[in-house]
Amino acid sequence: MYQIFTQENKFDDCVEDRKTVFAYLAFGLTILMFLFSVALVRFIVGGVPVRISFTLLLFILVYATQPNLLIKGIILLWRILAVIGFAAFVGVSVSVINGSDILAVFRQFFEIHVQAAVGVLVGYGLLVRMGAKKLVFAFIIIIGISSFIALFQFLGVNAAWQLREFLQTLQSANAGNIFLENRLRGMGYSFSPVHLATQICLAFAFYYAFMIFSKPSEDKKSLQMRTWLPLVLALFACFVSGNRSPILGLICFTGAYMFYARKFLAVFLGMFFLPLLVALYLNMDVIIDLLVSTDVRALRVGDKSSVGREALRDFGMALFFDRPYGYGLLFDSFDHVPRFWSRFAHYENA
Repeated sequence: MYQIFTQENKFDDCVEDRKTVFAYLAFGLTILMFLFSVALVRFIVGGVPVRISFTLLLFILVYATQPNLLIKGIILLWRILAVIGFAAFVGVSVSVINGSDILAVFRQFFEIHVQAAVGVLVGYGLLVRMGAKKLVFAFIIIIGISSFIALFQFLGVNAAWQLREFLQTLQSANAGNIFLENRLRGMGYSFSPVHLATQICLAFAFYYAFMIFSKPSEDKKSLQMRTWLPLVLALFACFVSGNRSPILGLICFTGAYMFYARKFLAVFLGMFFLPLLVALYLNMDVIIDLLVSTDVRALRVGDKSSVGREALRDFGMALFFDRPYGYGLLFDSFDHVPRFWSRFAHYENA
């Protein structure tokens, strides 16, 4: 991402595109692409997900009038494309070794690796011709709205849940959603609360990368509202959607960023809060009991999702040692449960 941002202004022949009708048309189509990728990920027309159609449309729109830009993008991003190619080679090879259906493997290769390569090139083309600001905020707008809807779902507003239920009716029949059926956790219009958490983290990382690489070098270490406010909003969005791991990750980011921006202040605050951390550690049992008793999912540490992680971890290790070379692109862990069930049936929440 650093390489792409710092290379953005090297193509001066495209800079004027960013204030033209083309730029705003691309901006609108990019918003729609992100919307379908987030809210209607399984909305299929003619056997093809609509989100892919928007991606291909943007690919044609960006490069049809600037074919030389495609060559420049491939040259600049060859390392990323090489990683995708290597992953495709490994995935297909292992699939063949495992005797997987060739047509199904080819479909997975297209859906995973070809899509990834096209997506990278589309992102690069949009970055150059539309500008980084429009590209970043197109994604943030979509995730911000989804997070806002998740807040109302967290508060129990029926209309917010009905909106998500309506979007579900537009998607393929196999797009069952236990979170939606039971209204367990706020998910906005994302496919699930877990997807929303991933998207929130991506949106924050995208914004932060844009901010830090677009600022003058002498301002990179300043503590400003344009860093802290998005961080607080990301934490709050993860809280209302009941996602604990991203909250922990964002807290770790906060400590790392403070040390990067103001080492003395970070050390001082660390020393100041050290007695508090010791007190929390000494009273950990009481704190855990208090958290377990709350109805807020983001604060609970003893639910089935938490206690079931041990079974998942050991099952994953068993799968690895049973076939260390891999399972291929058609891998589904559920298919292998019967072979290992006797080893894990006694686990809590197995």
